[in-house]
Parts: sequence; structure tokens; C-alpha cells
Amino acid sequence: MQIWRIIATLLIALATASTATAVVHAGRDDGGPLVHRPSVLIVGDSFTAGVASHTAYPELVARTADWDLHVDAQGATGFIADGQGTGNGDTSRLIDRLAEDGQRFPKVDLLIIDAGRNDLDHPTDDIVSAVAEYVAAARTQWPGAEIAEIFPTFVNATPFDAYSDLRARIATCLSAAHSTLIDPIAEGWYSDVDVETLVSEDRVHPNMAGNALIADRLSASLRRRAIIPAI
Repeated sequence: MQIWRIIATLLIALATASTATAVVHAGRDDGGPLVHRPSVLIVGDSFTAGVASHTAYPELVARTADWDLHVDAQGATGFIADGQGTGNGDTSRLIDRLAEDGQRFPKVDLLIIDAGRNDLDHPTDDIVSAVAEYVAAARTQWPGAEIAEIFPTFVNATPFDAYSDLRARIATCLSAAHSTLIDPIAEGWYSDVDVETLVSEDRVHPNMAGNALIADRLSASLRRRAIIPAI
């Protein structure tokens, strides 16, 4: 029942947030300053983009947190994987999209990186090197931004074989770039729920309930770290 309480709470928050956003855009009658809406860019793969008709978790978080949200998500891509030949169109690695992202979104207050799932069949050394390259370049491009990376995880509470080594090394390279690691496995995002109820028919991507849970857990994680304000 917990997951349905999360969904119900988010649906109520979505309705409230939509009204609040309209008020902010309309300005203030007393001539006071407009409320600043953080500019947030989330980059990633098909988890970030969403599949089928399900509203993806970035939009759910953005509406409840009142973000000015931008998304750069391409299926089957990652820090190494370019997605070519997978039927996802003209896709490329995150690092190859970074310059265009900088042109499209010159002001970013918070960058959330949700990628790496499609790289997990590569050697750990190669993954860590690619993550370090991207995060360092992103830090240079948006020097004032908060940067948080969601550790590459599917909707599964069980760590994969290289989990501990990869996690430790990614944490080190993120620390060097003054960035934050958010680890769904360590934080137990999926440990208290039936994961079969969270995935679409493909048994991989999150469905409505899955996106709602990810949005809820990500919001809580960001608030614990004071990256976004507490409710």
C-alpha cells in the first residue's frame, strides 16, 4: 500500500504545484520580486526520458519542487554507450552532447546525471574514466551549479557484481569535482517494495508507480543533502 500512498501524494502535489507555477509566472501584484525557480538540467537515458505514456520522474520532481526543468535524455546512451544502432534515432554519448547542452542551457543551478546503466558491460576502469571526464567537463561548463549523479541502477535492490568497486571509485571522482553521489541501492529505494509492481511490460523501465517512487525517493535524497529545500 505504501507505493499507492506515494502516488496519491504526488498527484495531489502535482495539482497544487501546477497552480503555484502559474502564480509565479504571472508575477506579483504588489510589485515585489518574482520567486526564483531553480534551473535544473537532468541528463540521461530512457529512464530519464520515460517510456510509453508514463510521466517520467523528472517531471514529477520538478512540479513538486517548482523547478524550471530541462531534460536531455536519449535512449540506450551513457558515458560510453552512444546508442547507435538501437533504434533510438540519432543518439550520442553524454560527453558529446555537453557542448550543445551548454548552449541551450547556459544557466544551470542543479545538474542531475542519471546515466551509466548502458555502460555496465564495459570494464570498470573505462566507466570510471568516462564518468570523471564528463563530470569534470560539466563542472567547467557550469562552475556554479550543484552536480549530483544517480549511481547507475535499474529497478532492483540487489547490487550487481562490480557494484562496490564501481561505487567507491565513482564517489572518489565526484568528490574531486565537488559533486554528490546519490546511490539508490545504498539508500534502499527498492528494498521495501515489490519491484515487479514498479516496471513496465518490458520488465526494465519504470511504470507509473515506478516513476512515482523514484521521484519520491530522489526528492527525499536531495532534501537530506540540502540540495533542495525541505518541505
